[in-house]
Amino acid sequence: MLPTQGCSQTNTTPLAKSEHIRQPAVAGAFYPADPTELKNQINGFLVKAKHEKIAEQIIGLMVPHAGYVYSGQVAAQGYKQLEGCSFDTVVIIGMSHYARFEGIAIDTSDYYQTPLGLVKVDTELASALIKSNPMIKSLPEAHTKEHSLEVQIPFLQQVLLKEFKILPILISNPSDCQILARSLISNSQACSGNVCFIGGKKVLYIASSDMSHYPPYEVADKVDKTTLSLIEGMDIDKLVTWLNEPHEHCATLLCGSGAVLTLMLIAKESGITKASILNYANSGDVPVIGDKSKVVGYGAVIFTQKEVKAMTLDNEEQQVLLKIARNTIQDYIVNRHIPPIPIEVNDYPELQQPAGVFVTLTKNKQLRGCIGYIKPIAPLAQAVSKMAIAASTEDPRFSPVTPDEIKEIKIEITVLSELTQIHNINQIEVGKHGLYIVKGFNSGLLLPQVATEQGWNREEFLTHTCYKAGLPANAWKEKDAEIFIFSGAIFHEE
Repeated sequence: MLPTQGCSQTNTTPLAKSEHIRQPAVAGAFYPADPTELKNQINGFLVKAKHEKIAEQIIGLMVPHAGYVYSGQVAAQGYKQLEGCSFDTVVIIGMSHYARFEGIAIDTSDYYQTPLGLVKVDTELASALIKSNPMIKSLPEAHTKEHSLEVQIPFLQQVLLKEFKILPILISNPSDCQILARSLISNSQACSGNVCFIGGKKVLYIASSDMSHYPPYEVADKVDKTTLSLIEGMDIDKLVTWLNEPHEHCATLLCGSGAVLTLMLIAKESGITKASILNYANSGDVPVIGDKSKVVGYGAVIFTQKEVKAMTLDNEEQQVLLKIARNTIQDYIVNRHIPPIPIEVNDYPELQQPAGVFVTLTKNKQLRGCIGYIKPIAPLAQAVSKMAIAASTEDPRFSPVTPDEIKEIKIEITVLSELTQIHNINQIEVGKHGLYIVKGFNSGLLLPQVATEQGWNREEFLTHTCYKAGLPANAWKEKDAEIFIFSGAIFHEE
């Protein structure tokens, strides 16, 4: 069953006389003005759209903004992925089609009206952005006739689970995308370092853009797919070069280029983001149109942020690994014999998957050895066995464990997620992420639990990881320093 908008997006609180409502400009033209007809049309598009299996956190969408009869089905493929989702604020970015102005225009009206009800504007976030840069201005008049943002709102009203606010933003010059992206990123960094949140609010970004304008069908299909491949590859420089090249028959390749580039810059800042093409068509594919001599292209792209997660292991699997580590240490230290991996591992597929893993030994709550595989180069069960031997006999900071000590040793295992390089240290969550720093021939790693145990903040964690790598305290600030984060599934003997 499709989630329905119902009354959730219709504000029933009496409005103050001073509150301003931005009235629909294209209802009855770009989409139906009748609420029932509009709902039915959107639901019809959504029923035909495919829901992709997206495990990552959704950052934003690129969706078209033509009349629904032309581009509604492509847009629905993007909005289909939001069914069941909720966001506090949706930042909708488009290129101005009618007004010309310097800088970036935010609509600071109190509400947007659509046939499906009122949606409140996030005037608090609008104010923060306006204060952040003099090029960002309150210009509601630039939005009065604009359709590129308005047509997105009924889809949002229909698919999102709870009431949300919007922030309507227009760009006049595509080069201003860097100003807007920096302001949005700086506001997210001031909060949590996560571009999905600003001021504690969960944010979704919508880049509103059609694609090639008025080439023949075959030309549109070719150039649009090149444009989409560059967006999917997150190659901003090549995309800008491609958009600025002359293309025969094409008035433009991406009419909302500033909006799309803004979203790509924001997404790239997260460092762990990917773009995926969801759908493409052009007006020549619409049966009621049929004209393929001059078409307009439409694409839907989703931008997601992959969460850094370690392998999930249940209690039984954890106990099997701890038993392997314990038996291996016992047999190797006493008899210099490496016991085989127990046959019971065959009952646990996860333990047969390659994974990075560290084995940590403590004695009287003091470190006694810690060595591991950073990358998944061996099946987990085998890796634990090998690292148990290494931690007990090869850690250069300690002498090998003796037979008399074995009973006093406590074992902790940390199964690592994939390493993910970051370019913004605000993405580091102390207590959740471990660090791996590489600079030149030096490298150092500290597990997630180390920062918590030592009570370090983010910068102290970076400093001590540099020390571990044999680097100066501030080496992480150097341009050639590579910083990676990872998470860990951590469990230990009682």
